[in-house]
Amino acid sequence: METKKIRVLHHITNEVASNLQAQVTELMGLSPIMANSSLDAHEIAHVSSGLVLNLGMPNPDKLEAIKKTVPVYENDNKPIVLDPVGISMSDTRLELALNLLKNRKISVVKGNSNEIQALIQNHSKGFFSEKFNTVLVTTGKIINLTNGNREENIQMPKSKIHKLPGTGCILGTLIGCLIIKGLDPYQACIHASLMMARAAEKIHSDFPYGKIQETLLNELEVLSNENLSDHK
Repeated sequence: METKKIRVLHHITNEVASNLQAQVTELMGLSPIMANSSLDAHEIAHVSSGLVLNLGMPNPDKLEAIKKTVPVYENDNKPIVLDPVGISMSDTRLELALNLLKNRKISVVKGNSNEIQALIQNHSKGFFSEKFNTVLVTTGKIINLTNGNREENIQMPKSKIHKLPGTGCILGTLIGCLIIKGLDPYQACIHASLMMARAAEKIHSDFPYGKIQETLLNELEVLSNENLSDHK
C-alpha cells in the first residue's frame, strides 16, 4: 500500500509564537517542524516543502541558521514567507530583510504598517513588490495585499483577536500552508487573510482572555476545509 507523503512546513520563528504556529500548521493538514538551530536547519530544509521565516528574537546562532538555510529553499524553488518582525526598530533586522530579498526568491513578505514602511522606504508597495518579485502583505485594521499588478484590501472586523500575541505570525503560517497546498502566493495571501477575518468575527470584545486562542484555533480548523471565495 502506498504511503501518503506528509508535507512539512519549516518554521524559523520566535518563542512567543512558535506553539501557536505549530498548532495552526497541524489543523491545516501539514506537519510543522520548528528548527531554528544552525546545527540542522539547513538539513531540515531539504526535506521540507516550504519555510516561514520570522526575524523576531534574533541571536548569532539563529542568524547563522538563516544564512545556511535560505539558499536551500531558493535553489529548490520552494516557497519562503518572510515576517520582518521589528525591522522598523532595528537596522540590523532591516539590513537582514533586504539582503534576504535581493535574490527575488521570497514568495511573500508579511508585516505591520511600520515594518512594511521601513522596508519599502520611499517606494510604493506596488513598485517594491514588482522589484523583488514578492507579494507584500500589510496587516492592520485593513489587510492590504499587492503583487505589483493586483491589489486587494480585506477589512478586519472589530474583535478582541488583537489581544492575543502571535496572531500576525499565524497569518504567515496560514499563507505558507496554503502555498504548499497548491495556491499561488497572491491567492494564498487573500485566502489566509479571509480566514483570519472570519475567525476574528467570532472573537467578541467581552470574551475572557483565555477563550481567544481556543476560539481562534477552532474557527480556523473549520475554515481550513471551506472555500472562502464567496465571502469576500
